[in-house]
Amino acid sequence: MYVWITARRIKQGMMDQFLKAWQDPVVTLPISPASPEGPTVYALHPTDDPNEMWGVGFFDSLETVKRVQESPEVRRRSEMLAPYVEETLWERTFEARHWGEADRPLVYAVYLQTAPQQMYRLMAIRRDAAQAIKQADALVARARENGHATPEWTMRAFAYSDEAPETLSAEEGHPHPSLR
Repeated sequence: MYVWITARRIKQGMMDQFLKAWQDPVVTLPISPASPEGPTVYALHPTDDPNEMWGVGFFDSLETVKRVQESPEVRRRSEMLAPYVEETLWERTFEARHWGEADRPLVYAVYLQTAPQQMYRLMAIRRDAAQAIKQADALVARARENGHATPEWTMRAFAYSDEAPETLSAEEGHPHPSLR
């Protein structure tokens, strides 16, 4: 999961106007929080400073965060908010891990073998096991469309994506049945 946080100091007495502009439904986001890939968004107010506000968005992928950050919609929203903002204190994107994930694999590498006893080639890396399996089944279907009669996939879990080797030997792979 990725978190985009922007901390702002709001001009004295302007918090209500800022929040109305921040939540204005007329100024859409590139991805609606109501859509499946949309972020979960919060407004955080430090209890010790009524003029500070942090906008926090939780996203499934770094690519989605970047797409939102670079969008014309977000630039328009920033322009709308500018009259109420004294200063932007900081803005950062974080990779967030659940407390209990420190000792568990965080990425799933999908490998495809297009003929028996061939090497498995790294085809995709996903953070979510269910998405990795969907990707694997799509790769097998595409391989069949391209004339490969017996494609198989296997998956490995790693703490970091750069730990995934580019290939696995036929003996290292444990083929999974594909959804048909």
